[in-house]
Amino acid sequence: MNKNLILKIEDIVYPGKSLGRHQGKVIFTDTGLPQELVEINITQTKKFYSQAKTLKIIETSPHRITPQCDHYKICSLYQYIDYPFQLELKKTQLENMF
Repeated sequence: MNKNLILKIEDIVYPGKSLGRHQGKVIFTDTGLPQELVEINITQTKKFYSQAKTLKIIETSPHRITPQCDHYKICSLYQYIDYPFQLELKKTQLENMF
């Protein structure tokens, strides 16, 4: 299923997936910060959620920074987020897990 959509990112959930909703259905994508508007491509659809790949950032968050390396998704999924905001996100993720 190759379907492109424009999605507003609501949150980042463990382990670094960006979450948005389209017509009430949860969509997880690989890159995007809360409040960013992204273009995504749906790669997999399940009953209650879909998986996607981010194609383009349309509206950028002020918390977005340039990653230190090109392969950051392998070694540190959060390298594109400024450090103070990373700490906020990780604290919220821990609270949600417990």
